[in-house]
Amino acid sequence: EFMNQAQNQGLYAVNQDDPSGVYDEYLDTIKKAEDLYNIINPIETPYKSKYEARTILDNMVNKLDATKTIASLEKNRELMDQMNWRMAALRVKLGSISWDVEEPHNAQIELELALDYYYPNLANKINTILYENDDEFSKKNDDNNEEEEEPADYNWALYSSWK
Repeated sequence: EFMNQAQNQGLYAVNQDDPSGVYDEYLDTIKKAEDLYNIINPIETPYKSKYEARTILDNMVNKLDATKTIASLEKNRELMDQMNWRMAALRVKLGSISWDVEEPHNAQIELELALDYYYPNLANKINTILYENDDEFSKKNDDNNEEEEEPADYNWALYSSWK
């Protein structure tokens, strides 16, 4: 009953004691999204199923992010790490969909978010090199630089491409 009430109000109910439900939902979401992604739509609505796939992936990212927020409040680093790599994997899929539906600006945003998980601050470093003579970009980027972190050691290749 509590879960239905939360859903009806547009909220996500998070069980921080047992995240297996969100793990199962993550796997189900990927399967559903892949099935939708592979549908060939009629010419009148060429991206309909891809938009549907994007919607369910976006919803899953939001659920993972809610779970991560609760985990961070409880200082549960292991659960935060589990949510982070799953969100990054979904961001790669979202970037792929955005590219396929001819939205390169959205693809860039999603893929940079994924990249920032796998290689923190790499996108900023690349942009700094590309725009090193652009004073406005350099000033803005200097404010966003943080301490470097090591790249995540997850095998992200398993999650990074659509068939």
